[in-house]
Amino acid sequence: MTAVIEREQLTERDLDQAKACRELVQKGSVLAAILDGIIGDNVLVVRKDEELSPAQAAEILGVSRPYVTRLLKSGLLESHMVGSHHRITVLALRTYMVNRDAGRKEYAHAINSRAKDIADAVDEVAPVSETSRNRMRDLVAEHRREAIKASSAAVSPAE
Repeated sequence: MTAVIEREQLTERDLDQAKACRELVQKGSVLAAILDGIIGDNVLVVRKDEELSPAQAAEILGVSRPYVTRLLKSGLLESHMVGSHHRITVLALRTYMVNRDAGRKEYAHAINSRAKDIADAVDEVAPVSETSRNRMRDLVAEHRREAIKASSAAVSPAE
């Protein structure tokens, strides 16, 4: 059985008690992370065998339900059917999140590596002024920011 408690249901007394408990709990522990989440409104505690609807999975991922449906159809996110409804296990959702994050890091690393190779090649071909070098660094930094934004699209199903 899962109890869903919205932040609005917590009283000031509840939050004060959570803060008091947090001071007693060892830093870096799982319980400390849960209490930090309660205090900061960014934790969800579920059983590992819990099953989620696409709407619940979308809320956890911070995406729309139709996007989760596309993930399901593409096979990037595993689910099973209960009647005519998709159900996603917490383990399947966690696996997707780990794979998504790894894909983003790999994509960003590839872009950064490529940008460094280009900058090194330019330096070998023709020495450039400090002003030009700074401008290239700015362009590479801008390219990296764009690559990070685009990285989620690189590991997502096609529209």
